[in-house]
Amino acid sequence: MKKITTVLLFFCTISCSKKKLFNSLKNKIRYIFSHGAFDNSTKAKKYRKNNVLPKHSVDTFRYPDSIKAQWAQKLTKKTDYNVRLTKVWAGSLAQKKDIKALTQHYETSDDSAVLFGVSRGASTALAFLGQEKPKNVKAVILESPFDKANSIRLFKGKIKAKPWLLKTVFWHYNASKPDPIDYTDTIDKTIPILLICSKQDTLIPAKSTTNIYEKLLEVGHKNVHLLVTKHGGHANIINGKDGLKYKQIVHAFYKKYNLPYMKRYAQAGKAFCAILENKLLI
Repeated sequence: MKKITTVLLFFCTISCSKKKLFNSLKNKIRYIFSHGAFDNSTKAKKYRKNNVLPKHSVDTFRYPDSIKAQWAQKLTKKTDYNVRLTKVWAGSLAQKKDIKALTQHYETSDDSAVLFGVSRGASTALAFLGQEKPKNVKAVILESPFDKANSIRLFKGKIKAKPWLLKTVFWHYNASKPDPIDYTDTIDKTIPILLICSKQDTLIPAKSTTNIYEKLLEVGHKNVHLLVTKHGGHANIINGKDGLKYKQIVHAFYKKYNLPYMKRYAQAGKAFCAILENKLLI
């Protein structure tokens, strides 16, 4: 009887491990969160709360232009302080200084990693992957990355971000340097990539992200997928009407590439199987 019980328990452990491992301390995957501009690493809490990132194992850092949460809160006296302040003298908008910051943080460990980026952090991740060619990247999830800096729209989409205007906010930005989309052909083509964007995003239009998707396919990437939602503001899709779909697709993506996942989301994600076959999901 003991032998049979042991065998059954062993079988159950193997078959359920990937499902139960996501929020477990046994999840040894390193999830690196790359935050957006006018923001800081505390944004990762939102994705952990919504089970897109695990409760544990999330590795955060701040970009050079980011202001510490406690300082920003004292200065603004607002709860949404993290989208209001930045160190304009330190920003490079997914260029040299940002790539260096992500590289230095990534190199602090050799563990297998999932890279999760939002907005500027997503665009920087693309540049980092193409320029530095890091090892041990198991998967990449990028929400609302811009293909080119001049694709950014300001004042609710009414004004195109001109180089001189970007330079006033990101002093180290250089319009003559490569844009994130220029790195697509040097990114390891075996790395699974999930791109996510929203039609309601007025800051970084969905087309800017879909351009990256199309370019990745064009240069030979086979494991690249795209989710385009109807609802969700910039860097806030997860809290919008399509937030559940977001979670389902992310966990279906995790499952497809043999990473820890949550069963209830991954199973529902199968209904949107188009995303796993290199097709637009709208």
